[in-house]
Amino acid sequence: VTQLLIECSFAGIDTNTDDISNFSSFFVFIMLVDLLASMAASLLLANSGSEVDVQSSRLRQHAPPPAVLVEAYTESLCIDCKNFVNDHLIPTYKKLGPQAIQLNIVPFGNAKINDSDQTVTCQHGNAECDANAWQQCAFHAYAEEPETNLAFLGCLEDALPMGSRDEPYDPSVFRTCAQEASMDFAKIEKCHSNPLYSWMLQSDAANKTPQHDHVPWVMINGVYMDEEKYDLQDVVCREYIANGGSNPACSSSKSVSN
Repeated sequence: VTQLLIECSFAGIDTNTDDISNFSSFFVFIMLVDLLASMAASLLLANSGSEVDVQSSRLRQHAPPPAVLVEAYTESLCIDCKNFVNDHLIPTYKKLGPQAIQLNIVPFGNAKINDSDQTVTCQHGNAECDANAWQQCAFHAYAEEPETNLAFLGCLEDALPMGSRDEPYDPSVFRTCAQEASMDFAKIEKCHSNPLYSWMLQSDAANKTPQHDHVPWVMINGVYMDEEKYDLQDVVCREYIANGGSNPACSSSKSVSN
């Protein structure tokens, strides 16, 4: 108050005793008004923050549950891989879809890679390495279309004879499956015929493939799943429901009732 009176004196305002008394009362009144205004502003900010929290909570409640990460490490010309892909992976994905499954297929399997001379040796011979390379190129070109990749893979599992073979299969086999999957075969062939691209994809697949003792090697949300002991759809449904998801195909799943 004293400082304010000094400023008033410099401004030419009368500071006699009566005026000072009246001014002091007025100043106290102004201070009270300012205090009430500050309290009101704090309350408004608090309420505003609460509303933001409520809106954020509502958004979280309506956000879709995360899809279950399904990783399948496979190899071409492998009968066990064929059975898993055709009997479990494709049917499960068709029933649950991309909302419930985030699919990642890596065709490399039990192959051995030599970085020094950039060669790959496969369990079922050169034909397997070549077929893996076709798949790697296709999956890379259509990385955002898992259903398309599954259609291509399923076609190849049916078209290619299982077992060892040194001579690579004719490109027409892969062209036919690409056409059935609505893929641009020219794009895939360009990748496959480029030694640098093919090597880079083989190397990438080798680095992504975890330690394993058989194929197919299946992982659900980063955890190994024994495909001979557990049913893929049951496991995916259990994980999806645990994260708040729901799907009609999961209603009859064994995992729901267990």
